[in-house]
Amino acid sequence: MRSRFWTGLVILLCAGFCRSTAEGQSLNLRDLTPDLVRDGIRLAPPLSGIDHAAHFLDSGQFESFQEINDAIGRQIANIPISTSAGGFAFEYDPDLMIYSRKTRTFGSTYAERPFTLGEGKFNVGVNFSRFTFDEIDDVGLREGNIKLLFTHEDFDDDGPTNPQFEGDVVTAEMFWNLDSDITSLVATYGLTDRFDLAVAIPIVEVNTQVSLAAHVETQSTGDGDIHQFPNGTSDNVVTRSGSASGVGDILLRGKYLFLSNDPNYVAFTGDVRFPSGDEKNLLGSGDFRVQGALGWAYNYGDLSPRATVGFGVSSERDEVLYGAGLDWALDPKLSVAFDILGRQVSEGGKASVGSREVTYNDGTIDRTTSFDQIVFDESESLTQIDGSIGFKLNIRGTWLVTANGFFPLTSNGLRDHFSPLIGIDYGF
Repeated sequence: MRSRFWTGLVILLCAGFCRSTAEGQSLNLRDLTPDLVRDGIRLAPPLSGIDHAAHFLDSGQFESFQEINDAIGRQIANIPISTSAGGFAFEYDPDLMIYSRKTRTFGSTYAERPFTLGEGKFNVGVNFSRFTFDEIDDVGLREGNIKLLFTHEDFDDDGPTNPQFEGDVVTAEMFWNLDSDITSLVATYGLTDRFDLAVAIPIVEVNTQVSLAAHVETQSTGDGDIHQFPNGTSDNVVTRSGSASGVGDILLRGKYLFLSNDPNYVAFTGDVRFPSGDEKNLLGSGDFRVQGALGWAYNYGDLSPRATVGFGVSSERDEVLYGAGLDWALDPKLSVAFDILGRQVSEGGKASVGSREVTYNDGTIDRTTSFDQIVFDESESLTQIDGSIGFKLNIRGTWLVTANGFFPLTSNGLRDHFSPLIGIDYGF
C-alpha cells in the first residue's frame, strides 16, 4: 500500500515539473511594472539647453512604488492553496475489525481538520482556483487609483524653486490587471491511523497587463519644450503585458492526531513550504517557510465545528494564523463548510494614497499645489481575514466534487473580491 503513495507522489512531482519546464519563461514579471513606470515618465531632450530626460527618474516616488510592487509579489506568491486532507476519514474498529468513517462530513476546502485518513489509505485530488485581484489595502488596481507623483531632481539642494524649472512635476495614474490561476495537485497517505503525510504541488499561471497615463505639470515652465515626452506633448500612455506559468512553492505536510476521544479530536499539523516557484515571475515567494498549527474539531452528528491556531516562520517575515469553521452534512452525499480564516504578518506593510504639497515658482512668486500620491509603510503589520464557503458532493464510491468561494472580510493586503474553486478527489 505504501508503494502506491510514493508512486503517486512521483507522478505528481513529474507532472508539475514537466509543465514548468515546457513553459519556462525568459520574462521577469516582477520588474515589468517598475520598468514600465521608468519608461513611461522618461522625457524627451529639449531642442536646446539642459537635457532633462532622466531628471524625474530619481524621485522618491520610485522607492515607495518599488516597495508596493515587492509587497504584491510576496502576497501573490502566498495565495492560499486548497487543503491536502481527504474528504473521507476512517478509523479502525478492533471489535469489528473493519475501518469505519469518523465523521459524516467531507471537510473544508481551505482549512485543515484534525481527522486522518487511516492507515494505508490514500487520497489524491486536483483543484483549480482563480484569483483576479481588485485592490491592495483599499487602493483599487484596475481603476487608475494608483496615483504617482514624480518631482524634479534638485540640482543644488536648495529646493524646487531655483532653478525655476525644478518646480515642474510628472503625475501618473496606473491601471493594473493582475490575475493568477492555480491548479493544485494534492496527495495524502495515511502512514498510521494517527499520522498522515501529504504533498501539494501548485501549478501557477500569472497574467498581468499594466497601463500608465502620465502627465507633465508644467506649472513652472509654462508651454516651453523643457519638459515634454518623446511624442512632443505633455501626456504619455504606455502599456505592457506578460504572463508566466510553472510550479509554485511546493507544500509538504504532516499531521498527527494526538487526541481522538469522540466527539473531540485534536491534531498537530506541520508544514514545510519550499521556494520551488520562480520568484522573478511571481510564481513563488523565494522564501523557505515552516508552519505549525493545532486543529480541533467536535464531531456532533451532522455538524462538526472546528478551530485552528498556528504560527509560521520564514527567512523574511513571521506570521500568526487562526481560523474557525463549521462542517454540516446536508445529506449523506453532500456537505457544506463555512470558514473564517485569519493571518497576521509582521511588517507586511500597508499602501495608501494621500495628498502631498509641492512648492514651485511661476516666474513671479512661490506657490504651492497639492497632488495625490501613493505611499507604502513597511513597518505596518498585515492583518487579513477571509471567508470561505464550499460544497462537497459524493458522486460515487469515494469520489468527491468540490465547489467553493473564497472572499475577503477585510481590505488589508492584496485582495480579490471573490475567488472560485472547483475540484475533484478520490480516496482508496
